[in-house]
Formats: sequence, structure tokens, C-alpha cells
Amino acid sequence: MATFAALLDELDILLGDSDDFTFTPEEKTRALTEAWRDRYVVQPASATTTYDNTVRAYTFTGVDVIRELQYNTADSWPRSLPGDAWELIDGSVYIDFDYRHTIPHGSTLTAIGRLKLDIADDITDTNTNLIEYVLTIAHYNTLKLLGAKKTNRFIKNDTNMNEIIALRRDLQSDIQQKRQSLARNFERS
Repeated sequence: MATFAALLDELDILLGDSDDFTFTPEEKTRALTEAWRDRYVVQPASATTTYDNTVRAYTFTGVDVIRELQYNTADSWPRSLPGDAWELIDGSVYIDFDYRHTIPHGSTLTAIGRLKLDIADDITDTNTNLIEYVLTIAHYNTLKLLGAKKTNRFIKNDTNMNEIIALRRDLQSDIQQKRQSLARNFERS
């Protein structure tokens, strides 16, 4: 599990900037916040509610993107509802009229999907390489800041602009590979 503060410390190590020589704490926080807001920073999630065949619409908190809807009773295994049995409208799941009486009254209705994380959330799923992905994005964001700093004022070190551009290209390639890996992991979950 990784908190925002823990990843900020990891970013310091990654940048070799624990003494805040190159980047201010505010700049590192901004870079990591931007990374956390990336659309791929999601985790598998599920939420449940009790089914009532007189109610058509259900809202599930804790799931932003619903991929599958299942139902089960206390004495049965979960069963998936076909895609045409429900639709998502304005954040609520609407059960199609033809299926409302197919699902047993009092069943547990489960929405399975993904949750978009924000900086208050911890990253708990380390199997998807999400932590490394966020750190790579944050590293890339700091390089964008470095390029802006170098353009706007003189930095007294031996880094030249070509090195910064080459490193940005390498990080962009790394980000793309990690995104593809995350997408494959999400498809399997």
C-alpha cells in the first residue's frame, strides 16, 4: 500500500533530490498530484446493494466505471446480468423492465468495475505496477518543470537541454509501456 506522502518520499529518492536542491517541495507535490490524476490511476472496485424488484435505479458508491453487474441470493453463486439487462445513466444503474422480475427480490446486487483514485486514496493494488506508473509520470512531470526552469532562468549544473529532451523521450516510452501493462491487467481483473 502506498500513500501520497510515501510516494512523495519515493519521488525524492528517484530524483536524488532529498535536499530540495533542484525542485522545491511544492514542485514535487504538484508533479505527483498531476501523476495521481492520470486517467490510468484506477483500482478494481466493487459495491453492493440489496435488490428490490419495485425499484428500477440503483446508485453504487465506490465504483466509478461499472464493467459488470451480478446478483446472488444467500444460497447461490453470483450470476452475471447480460449487458442488455441494465444501463448506466447519470451515475445510476437502471435495470431493464424485462429483467426486473428475473432477479429474485432481496438478492445482493453487485457492481464490479474500477474506482478513480485521488490523492486522498492509497494505492493498494501493487500487482498492477500502479505505484511504479505513478512515480514514472511524476518523474516525467518534474522534467517538464526542469525544462521550464532552464528556459526561464539559468540553472547552475552540467545538464544540457538535449539530455533533458532525451530523458523525457525515454520516460514517455516507459509511460506508454506501463499504460499498456495496466490496461492488460485491468482487462484480466
